[in-house]
Amino acid sequence: MNAQVTAIVLTVLGVSFLGAMDGVTKLILGELPLAVLIGLRSIASFTLVGLYVGRTVWWEALGAKSKPLLILRGLLPVIASFAVTAALAVMPLADVTAVLFAAPLVATALSIPLLKEKVGFHRWMAVAIGFGGVILVLRPSGEMSLITLLPLVTATIFAIYQMMTRLLRFGSGPLVMLLFMMGTGVVATFPLLVWFWEVPDLRQLGVIGLAGLLYALAHLCLTRAFSGGADASSLTPFLYSQIIAAAVLGYLLFGELPDLMAWLGTVVIISSGLYVWYRETKRVSKSGET
Repeated sequence: MNAQVTAIVLTVLGVSFLGAMDGVTKLILGELPLAVLIGLRSIASFTLVGLYVGRTVWWEALGAKSKPLLILRGLLPVIASFAVTAALAVMPLADVTAVLFAAPLVATALSIPLLKEKVGFHRWMAVAIGFGGVILVLRPSGEMSLITLLPLVTATIFAIYQMMTRLLRFGSGPLVMLLFMMGTGVVATFPLLVWFWEVPDLRQLGVIGLAGLLYALAHLCLTRAFSGGADASSLTPFLYSQIIAAAVLGYLLFGELPDLMAWLGTVVIISSGLYVWYRETKRVSKSGET
C-alpha cells in the first residue's frame, strides 16, 4: 500500500472515528454534566495519546517554541467540544455533522482579515452558496432555539483552529501539536470537572472511556495521514466521509433520519467546500508554476 492510499485510509478512519465518538457521546447526554463528560473524556484521550507518542515527543513538547500559541490552539477544541455536545442534545447527529462541514467556508472568509489572503469571486460565491446550505439544514425560524446555531459556532472555531495549525506547522511537529492539544484539554476542563463533579456509574464510565478512545484514535489517524508523504490537499475531499458514519450511527443508535431538506443542505455544503478546495488547489498550483 503506497503512502497516498495509506493516507486516504487513515483520513476516512479518522473522520469515521470522530463521527462514532459523537454518536457514543450522545448516548449519555443529559445523564451527567457536560463538564464531567468532556473532562473525563479529555483525560482518557490524553492518557492514550501520551502513552502512544513516546518519550522523544514529550521532550520536543517541553522544548517547543510558541507555547502560548500552542496552548491557545489547544483551547479551541475544548470550546468546540462543549458547543457541539450541547447541540447534539437537541439535534440529529447527521445534521450537526453537516453544519460542521462549513468550517472550510468559514476559514476562507476569515483568511482575508486574519491571514491577509486574497479570495476571488469564485470562492466567495462558493462560500455564499455553502452558507445557503447551512440555512437549509438549520431552517431558522422564530421558534428555533439559539442552541441549534452551536454547530455553526463550532465550525467557526474549527476554521480558526485550522488557520492556527497552518501558522504553527513549521515550528512544531504534528505529534507535538497533538500532545499540546490533548494536554490543554485536560488542564482547561479539570477545574470544571471538579466543580460539577458527579460520580458516573460503570456504564457511563464505559461510554466515556470509549469516546476518549475514539477521540484519540481519530486524531492519531488524521495526524498520521496529513503528516505522511501524501499530498495533504488531495486528502481534503475524504474528510467529508464523516457524514456517512454520522448518518449510519444516527439511524442505528437513535432512529434519526435526516429529511430531504437536510440532505439537500448537506449536499450544498459539501459541494461548496469541495469547490473551495478545488479553487485553492488550482491557485496554489499556478503560483507554484510561476
